[in-house]
Amino acid sequence: MKKYISNDNSQILFHDLLISEYKSIEIQLKELIDYKIYPSKENLEPILNKIFTIIDRLIHLIANATFWAKPIHYKTIIEILTRISILPEIKGQFNSDTRNFFLFPSTIILYTIGIISVKTEKYDLLKSCFNIKIKDIYDGGERKYIIKNVNSNFFDKAILNEILNKNYKTPISTFLYEKLRPMTEEIIYDNDEYQDLIDVFEYLLSLNYINLVGEEFGRTWAPYGQFTWRRSSYKSEYSNLLEDLIQKANEKQDSWKLLKSGMFNGKIADFKLAQNKLAEFLKDIHF
Repeated sequence: MKKYISNDNSQILFHDLLISEYKSIEIQLKELIDYKIYPSKENLEPILNKIFTIIDRLIHLIANATFWAKPIHYKTIIEILTRISILPEIKGQFNSDTRNFFLFPSTIILYTIGIISVKTEKYDLLKSCFNIKIKDIYDGGERKYIIKNVNSNFFDKAILNEILNKNYKTPISTFLYEKLRPMTEEIIYDNDEYQDLIDVFEYLLSLNYINLVGEEFGRTWAPYGQFTWRRSSYKSEYSNLLEDLIQKANEKQDSWKLLKSGMFNGKIADFKLAQNKLAEFLKDIHF
């Protein structure tokens, strides 16, 4: 991957590599989609295994591309995430849980980009990913932020736990934490750091959901992951890197690097407003 990023003239090679890989699996992913099947372990577990088999190489490429990328390469990474988030239109009958299940590929890619972006502090890339809008085939065709559907709560918790034969508190978050670990270990060596990076990514995903998608039906809702129950110690409110992030926000205020990316409109006040809304919402989440 480094040879595709070593100089500005390699931008075309970088683009062609990633797009070629995506095109090679696009049809395979689309062929798996059947919105009508019943969302049982028997039906969906084999499909979930096939999804990871199909996109395994793409995950590795995206992880390395995100790690090494310069701003000139971001457009290609964003294009991959956008394209994989577009699902076939619904025709005829469908099961809403099954429909949501097929958001797994796009969620996997968002998590991969997000985790590595947090590690490398590529907040401008992460902001661009959160701001992607596509036609919402589930809601009248209006263009909406992908994070409205592609997030840590996109699929029914009970059904996923049944498929996995687990009883996870946050099944999507924990499942992706486990599945993506071997695919990112060449970039993120330390297991504790890896856990913390996911916490930071999911926390930022929750806050950006609140900031961008906003209230619906007069209430605040946000996706949430393992950060809601993981702690660095019994005295801590969050895990280590997430506590560091919040401390930096309080210290740097509007000069904080994350805000310089344009996230939260570049304003510490908007970041803290989203923080407060998330904290209030999470008071009603019990495990």
